[in-house]
Order: sequence, then C-alpha cells, then structure tokens
Amino acid sequence: MNHKLRGFLYGIAAFILINISCPKAYGQIDSAQHFNTRHVIYQPEMLLAQSRIQLDSGYIDQAKILVDQAYAIATQNNDAQGQVEALMLSGKIEFKSGNNAQALYSFWKTMKLKSKIGDKGFSERIYYNMAVTFASMKQYPLALKYFQKANLAKEKKTQRKAGTTITSFSYADIDTMAESSDDTTFDNNARSISWSDDPVHLLNDKLLVVDADTIYVHHKATQRKEQKITEANILHAFDDGKQAVAYGLVLHTKQPVSGKRKTFSGINNVGHMFITLIKYNADAGYTSRTFGFYPDKDNFLSATPIIPTSSGTFKDDGQHDWDEMVAKFIPRRSFNRILRMVKKYSKTKYNLNKNNCTDFGLCVASVAGIRIQDTHGSWPLGSGNNPGFAGQSISDDKVLDDDNDELLIIDTMKDNLQ
Repeated sequence: MNHKLRGFLYGIAAFILINISCPKAYGQIDSAQHFNTRHVIYQPEMLLAQSRIQLDSGYIDQAKILVDQAYAIATQNNDAQGQVEALMLSGKIEFKSGNNAQALYSFWKTMKLKSKIGDKGFSERIYYNMAVTFASMKQYPLALKYFQKANLAKEKKTQRKAGTTITSFSYADIDTMAESSDDTTFDNNARSISWSDDPVHLLNDKLLVVDADTIYVHHKATQRKEQKITEANILHAFDDGKQAVAYGLVLHTKQPVSGKRKTFSGINNVGHMFITLIKYNADAGYTSRTFGFYPDKDNFLSATPIIPTSSGTFKDDGQHDWDEMVAKFIPRRSFNRILRMVKKYSKTKYNLNKNNCTDFGLCVASVAGIRIQDTHGSWPLGSGNNPGFAGQSISDDKVLDDDNDELLIIDTMKDNLQ
C-alpha cells in the first residue's frame, strides 16, 4: 500500500480513536497526552499521521509531543523506517517553529539510519530539506551545496534503476584539469564534483559544528545590515589565490508586501532585489558575497518618482531578509562576466525607472541563463522592473532557465520542505 495512503488511513483511525477515548477536541494537548498512556495500542504511523494533522492545524506543541512519542516507540521496537519518518517530521516541525539548528540535527540523525532502511533514495529528501534550512539561515553557499547533493542523490537513484553508474571527478581530478584547461572545462563542474553522499560528511564539514543535540554554523556572519561596500571589496574577495572548483549565483527578492504583486507599500517601502556570488574552492571552503545595488542619495528627493536619478552604490545584504530566492551553479565564464558587470555598475547612475536594484539583479540573472517573466509594474509618476512583481513571478513559477539547469527556488510563503 502506498505509504501516503497508509498514513492517511492511520490518521483517520487515530482521529476516531482520540475522539472516542477523549472528550476534548483533538486539537487540545490532552489528546496528545492521552497517546502517552496507551501508546502500546498505536503504531508510529498513527501517531505521525495525527502529528501532521496537528502541525497543519497550527498546534506546534502537540505535534512535537506526538512525533517524539512516535520516535520513542519506533526506537524501542528497532523500527528504523518509523524512526526515519519521525525524524523527518520532527525536522519539519522544528523548521516551522524557527528552530533551524534543531531541524538540521533531525535531518542529520535521519541520514545515520540510511543503511537500515529499504528506501535507498531518501537521501534526496534529506539533502533538499537541509538546503532549504541553510537558506533560511542565510547560509547560501551551504544551501546551494546541499541542493546539489540532493540532485546527485536523485541521479544515483535513477542510475541504480537503470543499472548504470554516474561518472564523477574528485577535487584532485579537477585540480589536474585546471592546469591545462580553458573556462569551458568548468561549465558543468558542479555536477561532476563528487559531493559526498555519506551521512558522516557533516562531521567533517569545517563550517558545521555538531554537538550532542544540535548543529550550528561556525563563523556566523557579523556584518551590519546594508553597510556600503565598494566594487573592490567584492572583486578582491574572489581573487584569493585558491583553486576554484565551482561557482554559484543566488538571486533574492524582498517584496514590499509578501505574496502580493505590489510595487510599493507605505511611504518608502519598495522592496529590494539583491544577489549572492559564491566561489567554491578545492580545499572544500568557499568565498561568498551578498550585495545589492542602491541609490547613494544626492539629496532628499533623489531616487524618488519626482527625481528618479541618483548616484549608485553597493551595499552588503548578507543579513537582508527575503521572500523568494532562485539559485544555481554557473560556469566560470559566466561568473567572470558577472564580476565585470559589477565593475561596470559601480560607475553607473541609479535610476528608479530604468536602472534600479531589480534591473541589476535581472541583468546578473540573465548572464547565468535565468529569466523571470512579468517583472514590470507602475507607480505614481513612473514605472519599471521592481521587486514586488519579480518576486511574485518567482512565486508563480514564471522562471525560465536557458541552460535547463536545476534551480533551487524557495518561497517563504510556501512549505518548501519535502
């Protein structure tokens, strides 16, 4: 029987049993506690089904109680599949509660059970959920890295079914290739690199610290929000003398009103679009910069509908919030073209109607083969590309990739976890 259908049927059974045995509504915590006294009757699937109902209904605490009980029973019975499903759901609950580190830890514990269950393809789900969680933590290099792990896990599953194998290169192979190659050698290098599918890789990741009950990111960003940076600060960061093995781009949008195709809200809320550039190195480290194009206001009315032009500047957006993001690996030649574009933009004027933060983001995206439709809207005395329309188009799946590459698309208004 399909596990989703089985879970649905267990959910119905659990709902009926709860309401028969407990006079209070199933949404109350007493019903969750009732499971504790009669857990022998219920299988983990039934507890998990009810936990999902509680989560969907907004009862986070009750959902946690039920999933913890399901995990305890599955562990006691040496039910690895039950443990996996409980940990997966626990990660989702923690993520929805804003506890990203706890969510990561649940996903990591799930990977440790990989060899004990029959479903060898669940790595794809775990890695993808980790990618979404890292993005929520504003750890974009890790988000894109684990998204690629998810893609490779998916390919491995497909290849196993077909009876073939995936050819991959090690970091040493890429170093050797780099000595006598041109830029085109690296066009698909992110797919070629042997990103480890071993669950213990997390313990060897220099950027992650694993404690007894959590995972957190080492060296968290401490930069102030929206601090000015020069094009030299950006360009020199990537000229670090380290051998690159992959490059990435992330496009972020913050809408004036989340989930609405509006060009502005209030007096001065027009949203923002910004980018992250990532260079992955052969030593397993990386360099990244998150920034956007801003008006460097010449006077009070600069960059307004009355006087749309202004001097331009870049600002550090490493801690800037966003509603939607699109990310992908890009070839080296595209990365270098974007760096040249950054240098060019540092000498251009900001124009609210023709050369704003969204225009900058869309130009960079086009170099990477990303095209977003319906990004143009109007406002009093003007019109142009804007974060409200661009962000909503991302949410509405109006994103095209000329290279047919896999895109990591996240919308904070949706449930992005698998």
